[in-house]
Amino acid sequence: MKTMTIKWLILVVGLMLVSSPPAMADSTPPALQSFIGVCSQITRETSAFNPYAQRDTLLRFMNLGSISSTRTGFKWRLIHPDPDTWDWQITDSVVTAAKAKNIDVLALVGSMPRLAFDAPEAYLNLWLEFVDSLSMRYKDDISEWELWNEPNSRAGKYWPKDGSPELFNSYIRGAALIIRKNQPQAKILLGGLTTGKKSEPFKFWRSLFELNILEVVDGVAYHPYQYPDNDLVEFNERLTQLIAEFSPDKKELWITEFGIPAFHSKNQAKFSYEGQRTRIAKTLLTHWALGGSKFYIYNLWDKGPIDPGVNPKELSSKKQAYFGVINYDMSPKSSFIAVKWLADILATIEPVSIISDQDGTLITARDIASGEPVFFSWGSKQHKDVMEKGKKLRSMQTYISQQETKKVRNSELNDLDIEIIFWQ
Repeated sequence: MKTMTIKWLILVVGLMLVSSPPAMADSTPPALQSFIGVCSQITRETSAFNPYAQRDTLLRFMNLGSISSTRTGFKWRLIHPDPDTWDWQITDSVVTAAKAKNIDVLALVGSMPRLAFDAPEAYLNLWLEFVDSLSMRYKDDISEWELWNEPNSRAGKYWPKDGSPELFNSYIRGAALIIRKNQPQAKILLGGLTTGKKSEPFKFWRSLFELNILEVVDGVAYHPYQYPDNDLVEFNERLTQLIAEFSPDKKELWITEFGIPAFHSKNQAKFSYEGQRTRIAKTLLTHWALGGSKFYIYNLWDKGPIDPGVNPKELSSKKQAYFGVINYDMSPKSSFIAVKWLADILATIEPVSIISDQDGTLITARDIASGEPVFFSWGSKQHKDVMEKGKKLRSMQTYISQQETKKVRNSELNDLDIEIIFWQ
């Protein structure tokens, strides 16, 4: 950063919780390729939770948030559960709607028919037939495919928990080769693993890498809920090293789910809007600075309304419903505002380096147009380190006011210890 007069920008992310939905413009903005995506579940239609019915509204929220990609399921058990059944109604509608809004779709492919759990080897051909028809049907509309969701889940929700790595390898290898045949330029991901210690993701990955699964995929997806912020640094490094043991080619790292619940309740302060905003933003930026390819926030929309007076035990048991960055009443949480702020900034800069420790994080980046260095930081020590780089930083802008206020003194940075600051 030059030592002449330089403006610096403090954006305290989403300090003001927006309580009403933003106006929905009729016009669709041009396509914006963003590092940030969101899990929307807009192909899901159930009586309890029906994002499919709200797909147009949810897609408009993505446009408003400068989010250019959504991850949603293309379920084998619904589309082609047996040799004589095909049902494309929901997915056709969603693909058409997303295309109209310039939203790319990351297709999450999997969700086997119930009967297949008892004998998955007997259903392999039906699976491959499904993938063939799916990738041909949408070859002009979808170019990013995630094969399976959390196959290492201890509960065995998505893949039989006693299923062999060899059989899973057959499923993924066969599907990847078919997609590559139908779409030579497609991006193919090994499906997102859950990363809890008891789920043993690195053991699962190693078992697949030993079967040369990396030969047929472009990237590896995972869900590091247990590794927020600077905890992600060591996790990503470990995964990169493991991949390098088995592949001479660099593989992309995609976080296809990460989030934290947020709701307002007098009986539960643990899952605050501020906590959600901060954890998502810091983890997203860490993955970006480490060279990650994409980051998908889980989830776009809450699954139901909340009773502010419900007792803490009941509320905690239902926290899975409140991962959205949009409340059930379609009002945005502060995390939604933070995501838009980050999406707009990240579209104009590229990462250079990251320093992350118990004192905070300092990310150095470069403005793509000018080549000038810019910085993100959190933690008072890291804030002060950036100020030292600037020497003559003069003005401050907050996210809320967007107005220059006053000179910033070194001592004032202590009050912004946990906030994310973007220095420009």
